[in-house]
Amino acid sequence: MKIRLPAALFGAALTAALLCGAAAPQKTYQADGPVTCLEIQETASEITLQVKESGPVTVEYTDSKDGQPLYDIRLEEGKLTVERIKQPSDEDTEGPAMIRIDGVRYDNEEKFPLTVTLPRQAYEEIAVAVAVGTVDVQGVEAQELAVGAAVGEISIRDVRADALEVGAAVGNLELERVQAGQVELGSAVGKVKAQDVQADEVSTGTVLGTVKLDGVQADKVNTGMVMGIIQGKLLGDADEYNISTWGLPRFGKKKQLVPGSEKSVNFASMFGPVTLYFKD
Repeated sequence: MKIRLPAALFGAALTAALLCGAAAPQKTYQADGPVTCLEIQETASEITLQVKESGPVTVEYTDSKDGQPLYDIRLEEGKLTVERIKQPSDEDTEGPAMIRIDGVRYDNEEKFPLTVTLPRQAYEEIAVAVAVGTVDVQGVEAQELAVGAAVGEISIRDVRADALEVGAAVGNLELERVQAGQVELGSAVGKVKAQDVQADEVSTGTVLGTVKLDGVQADKVNTGMVMGIIQGKLLGDADEYNISTWGLPRFGKKKQLVPGSEKSVNFASMFGPVTLYFKD
């Protein structure tokens, strides 16, 4: 599953500091039928995805100050879509404090929290994408779960998924208490942390930043970086592990596996150390 981020990702990065101020009036949407898939497409928001024991899916969102709808929320054949409405271009009304992200205009007082509450069940597919903001996912279960941000922080906790994909261009990613078949974590610039993760395969990486694995248990581990540090502790005896860095092997030293229950691999690249611990 590929995350379809809004078009103006990096333009959003330059204008993120303008998104602050008073909140607009709250509205609540309640799904009138069963939901098996969820897709959220946002431009600037603080997104919370949480679960409850029973009841319909609800979406709590903010409206614009002038009362015009900001979101298109629709349920079609079991798929709930929450999508930011693109506003018509109106260059004449834009002042120095106005910004535009993917066709949507904002001023420096707008802020848009979005909370989706799901009944506890296994979903087929959940995809969340935001250009600028934060995403907090708690307690959900899905066959496929994808979360992406151009600029922002992503937190995934107490989640079960067959396939989990989390990525950011600029920002920190954190996984905690996750069970999955395949896990992919990647940030171009930022910190990547995975704690108490059980999976068949875990792939992590960053261009500039750190990767920390703490209590990760997987049959196959792939991790890589260009400039930064990789460190952590892995549980069990992985069948396969791969470490990649920007720099030829002659720039670093690789330590062979140590016999016994505790094994370690150390690789010091030309830009920073890489340390992994395999521990039963």
